[in-house]
Amino acid sequence: MKTRFFPAVLFSLSILCPLSSQASTIQLPKTGMTTCYDAAGGVITCAGTRQDGELQLGVAWPAQRFNNHGDGTITDNLTGLTWTRDARTPGPPQCNPGGNKTWSSALSHVACLNSYVYLGSAAWRMPNINEIRSLVDVTRSYPSLTSGHPFTNVNVMDSSSNHFWSSTTLTGSPGYAFDIYMESGTLGYTNKDDALPVWPVRDGSTPGTVQLARTGQTTCYDTTSLLETACTGTGQDGELLKGAVWQNPRFTNNGTTMTDNLTGLMWPSADTISSAPPACPVYMKLSWDDTFSKIACFNSQNYLGHNDWRLPNFNELSSLFNRGESSPASWLTTSQGFQSFFAVGYWTSTTHVNDPLLSNARAVSMYDGTDFALPKYSPPPVPSGLNFVPVRAGNYVPSSLLTLAFSGTGSGDVNSNPAGINCSSSDLSCQPAIFPTGSAVILTATPSLSGFGGWNGCDSVNGTACTVNLNSPRTVTATFTTLPPRVINPRISTTQGYQTLQSAFNAALSADTLKALGTTSQTEFIESLTVNGGVQNPFNLTLGGGYESTFNTITGTTTIQGQVTIQTGSLTVDKIAIR
Repeated sequence: MKTRFFPAVLFSLSILCPLSSQASTIQLPKTGMTTCYDAAGGVITCAGTRQDGELQLGVAWPAQRFNNHGDGTITDNLTGLTWTRDARTPGPPQCNPGGNKTWSSALSHVACLNSYVYLGSAAWRMPNINEIRSLVDVTRSYPSLTSGHPFTNVNVMDSSSNHFWSSTTLTGSPGYAFDIYMESGTLGYTNKDDALPVWPVRDGSTPGTVQLARTGQTTCYDTTSLLETACTGTGQDGELLKGAVWQNPRFTNNGTTMTDNLTGLMWPSADTISSAPPACPVYMKLSWDDTFSKIACFNSQNYLGHNDWRLPNFNELSSLFNRGESSPASWLTTSQGFQSFFAVGYWTSTTHVNDPLLSNARAVSMYDGTDFALPKYSPPPVPSGLNFVPVRAGNYVPSSLLTLAFSGTGSGDVNSNPAGINCSSSDLSCQPAIFPTGSAVILTATPSLSGFGGWNGCDSVNGTACTVNLNSPRTVTATFTTLPPRVINPRISTTQGYQTLQSAFNAALSADTLKALGTTSQTEFIESLTVNGGVQNPFNLTLGGGYESTFNTITGTTTIQGQVTIQTGSLTVDKIAIR
């Protein structure tokens, strides 16, 4: 059962946030709207309307939105995500595919897909609400997907089956999860005990034109008790944390305006009722057309020091949601620095295209983070209307996505300067990072008991450092190699072996034979060595010295300047001099 509430509650807590330096921002995509409509649903010329169809703000969709791989998978070139072509709970027979499933059964179904490496992948997941919503084309209905899309089984006759699960729980009411109604592209929520289809998704092999942001949800819930639970292994949004990391602080308080450091958009810090210019008073909810006229009046009065305010489109207003909080309005006012926000419905500049109801516009609820459609105008005696919040471009900093990949059989860490990437090769949740377009990012690899095999995709390389000039989305690969059981002189690159005797012994297994490079008085190993495999697993090692650079033949001796201590086990040496 779907429920939406719009109580007239005004939050007015004022909190000042510290100023932050301008961070790189994600780029919101266009909604897809290119047509303008009047209040009756008739098509009109867009010029001067300031509707979504005129401004068309956001990143343009790729000329080919979807790429059909012919193997049952489809990649969305806008987001880089790969979806199953079959939208309705697909899978092998062992996973009981098809039909609708409860929320917990849907999560289990995706886990089953991975156990059988469905369509060649074990990385499928139930999409979070930002991911499943990213498929929506607001210009289409039945289903709300781009014309000519390659998917199958999106819409069926039973309309209740055209709602699709997300992995995102409705915070504050954990018995519900967010879903998308693909007939009209609206976002709501459903009781987790109800049955809906699940549409599996996974990360694609290359970045998309835009990067989706995280939802904000970091908590997971037990599927039976609905109490908070450990996230590991749940497959829920709170565990996977897919999407771009939010800036901290999320918003910069400019006094009368707030800049969203994630999107670069600027919003008024107080609601329009309390902050409207005297010449443009706002006493009540307005019709859709009246909202555009009111914002034009605001601009004529240089509202809050600016004259380029507009009504946000569907994607822009939805970007304010934090799925980790129960109410967007409450979160914005109690912790993010906004002076006031109504927990009610707000207009967007995007018409709701659900034929034949072109007289409706899309709106969002700042009470619970859902969206809905409402007539743009309803004549007396029951006039319709909603609140509005204007937006402007603000200090947008174009950004590019940098994706780090690992290869090889070794292990290690990679860190970036500026900060943004801090990943280990063993960390499967390593996320891409966004940096200002035009910036130079230096990635540094640190092997862990391994060798470093090199970089791929860099603009320049200096040892273990990779420099990437970000003018577009980029992917670089760090290769770590398993080292052979040998040691080398510290003056030689780590790609040939371990740099110290102790690091080689630490990585050794019992009965290993280690080979050391031949040394001279100028290149001896200056270190102390401790051999200790423990009482339960004593090491019995052989250390041979005097090897030439290929470690195939012995041409001299190896000198160790230091103390050798054998705590447990045994050490057999050959061609080793200790002084």
